[in-house]
Amino acid sequence: MKIVVDTSVIIAVIANEPERKRIIKLTEGANLLSLPPLFTLDKKLLEAAKLLGLKAIEVN
Repeated sequence: MKIVVDTSVIIAVIANEPERKRIIKLTEGANLLSLPPLFTLDKKLLEAAKLLGLKAIEVN
């Protein structure tokens, strides 16, 4: 399954927000899609997500 996510989803997981467990449960096994990052921050957040084991791919 493919799920489109934005920066807020990645921040919620990285920052251990209350929604973290639910996001991980709902996206487990899915390919997370993101629009091409426009800012360096988005690229860094995607890298951090990958380090946490989230499978993220960029759509060009």
